[in-house]
Amino acid sequence: MKRLLLILAVMVLPVIPIRAKVSLPAFFGDHMVIQQGVTLPLWGTADPGEQVIVSCAGQEGRTIADGAGRWRMILRPISFRGDRIDLIINASNRIEIHDVLPGDVWIAAGEGEMATPLWESPIGSQAAKISDPATRFYLRDAAGKGSWVVVTPETSPTLPAIPFFFARDLRAARRIPIGIIDCTSKSPAPISSWISAQGLRGLAPQIKGNDPGEARPSQSYNRFIQPLIPMAITGVIWDQGSSDEGTRALRHRLFMAHLIRDWRRAWGQGPFPFLMTLPAGKGSSEQASVEPYMGYHGSPHRAWPWIREGISSIHLPNTAIASAADLGSEDDGNIDPLIAGRRLALTARHLVYGEDVSCTGPVFSKAHIEKNRLRISFDGVKGGLTVGAPPKSDDQPTFSVHSTLRGFAIRGKEGKWFPAEARIENETVLLSSDAVPNPVDARYDWTSLPIGNLYDRSGLPAQPFRTDSDQPQ
Repeated sequence: MKRLLLILAVMVLPVIPIRAKVSLPAFFGDHMVIQQGVTLPLWGTADPGEQVIVSCAGQEGRTIADGAGRWRMILRPISFRGDRIDLIINASNRIEIHDVLPGDVWIAAGEGEMATPLWESPIGSQAAKISDPATRFYLRDAAGKGSWVVVTPETSPTLPAIPFFFARDLRAARRIPIGIIDCTSKSPAPISSWISAQGLRGLAPQIKGNDPGEARPSQSYNRFIQPLIPMAITGVIWDQGSSDEGTRALRHRLFMAHLIRDWRRAWGQGPFPFLMTLPAGKGSSEQASVEPYMGYHGSPHRAWPWIREGISSIHLPNTAIASAADLGSEDDGNIDPLIAGRRLALTARHLVYGEDVSCTGPVFSKAHIEKNRLRISFDGVKGGLTVGAPPKSDDQPTFSVHSTLRGFAIRGKEGKWFPAEARIENETVLLSSDAVPNPVDARYDWTSLPIGNLYDRSGLPAQPFRTDSDQPQ
């Protein structure tokens, strides 16, 4: 009888549902940087119908989780005033996020050089000695779990080097906190992996499923980018292309512009700044003055000139290029991250923050035929043209070992390219060759490993260019 009563008592006990604790995406955590000066989206999950209360910097927001347990709210803009703030979320449980700084949040994305850690760079050990409590990085581990770290001698060595120096220069110039969200891939990541499934629909014929070098489409986007949306950001810095050399080089230009539009569409934040590096040189310096796309056996060369041209041809609003084409090496070794990061910071200072600084280097403007010579004009020249050499991160003076310009080639109507004699005349370069009595076209640094040494007097290199419009061959 007692056993029967016990069973009946259990049967009539009320069913208590398991409540879902309120939560936020992983990148909301201690030491984070939140984007200053714009409305701030916050979102997460909770029990359906549960009230969520958010408090931050004197503001309070309230919302109700929907039937699927999703909640979202918008806070008014918060400006940096020098103080650290807390972010408090109350529901059935309480989340406290401490040591939060309003500042500018940048996404660092790509592969190869962009992912190389500071400890692998020549200047890394020296740069890592300096603490900067107002620079923070969001890092993920191998399992995809992330956390914010403050820049200290203990944390710096593993930080991605180019974004590290980018942030350092912005901090020095702008005196505001900088947050870098590390979305760099240490494994090969072709550009198709960085575009959403929706964004790839119109590009599907370009993706070859039987290509062993092709990562799963949208893989990097799903892993790194999609979880961040719609987090408020300042913009993106980007360096990528190693996985697209050769057979995939020509489609890279199409995919790159598509990627920018895809991310901006997904974010819904308007045309946020997108700053790209012009990839560093790779390959051998023993090469023709103009590298053809196709090799002797019918397969493409590494085709870096075409990847660079594709990036240079992007003219979407709020995009800019920092050239690293002069920073390569024959052994495909790591480029100087301080110089690459500094050049990216210059583009941000000019495009985003409105500073009157040089950031592009000489950019081809027009070519004019003068009898047996070609005269090349440039835009973006700061202080005049000069023969130069890549700067070094040790800040020691750099001098070109060549007293004459290199990297130029011209051709006549016959179509064969020859190295050109080049000299600077005022703000132009005059090209000629005894082998080409009637030149019609010119190219500069049209090789996988550029050897050109044309700079402006601010130390920025001329960008590779061509005056012709031939199809790759």
